[in-house]
Amino acid sequence: MIGTALLLVAATALAADQPWEAAVEKAWNARDLVVAKVETRTEIFDGDGRKLEVVEEVEHLDGWSGDEPLIGKERKRTVFRKSGMRFEMSLSANANPLVAAHDGRVSISRRREENSAGCRCVIYSFEERPADSKGQVAVGEVWIDSALGAAVKVVYRFRDMPANVSSYVMTLGYTTSAGQWAPATVHMEAAGGFLFFHRMLKVDKTFSGWTRKADNQTARR
Repeated sequence: MIGTALLLVAATALAADQPWEAAVEKAWNARDLVVAKVETRTEIFDGDGRKLEVVEEVEHLDGWSGDEPLIGKERKRTVFRKSGMRFEMSLSANANPLVAAHDGRVSISRRREENSAGCRCVIYSFEERPADSKGQVAVGEVWIDSALGAAVKVVYRFRDMPANVSSYVMTLGYTTSAGQWAPATVHMEAAGGFLFFHRMLKVDKTFSGWTRKADNQTARR
């Protein structure tokens, strides 16, 4: 009886992790995707919430040089008052805790289930250790569509904030189309400063037209 009970417990634990394992596999298989278009809007505010600058940027895939994508870029910067800062944030298809989990750098805990984004989701909390020993440990939650076994949302922050950062949170949204899983949106908010220099930052990104590098190389032959 004891052996049977242990077997049942092990089977239940395995079933509980199936959505996570399926989502990790989809993210791993998508890590070589290249995006055709990225639209970014960055807003910079002072410590009192007054808007200082807005940067609108469009990046687009213009072609290939061997195995490397050629990226074109247009940028428009609107200055109400000079913010004194510059910010760049580039994200690839493999910038998520699911790919890090495949590398063995993530610990998880299953938390709850809820309806989100039109589907039934299993939510896991996670802690992600950086690949670079000088990097920051990230913590957060992942929403996984239990029917598709694919992540639909990730929310994360730094476990220990850098000295000049008072708040930081990033939300990534994902989509699955024709069996292909890929990033769709990013929303990031952060605040920080040094001495009397305080700034708040909001960044929104949308991604469209993901394609596999291998597919493009085949098409060009």
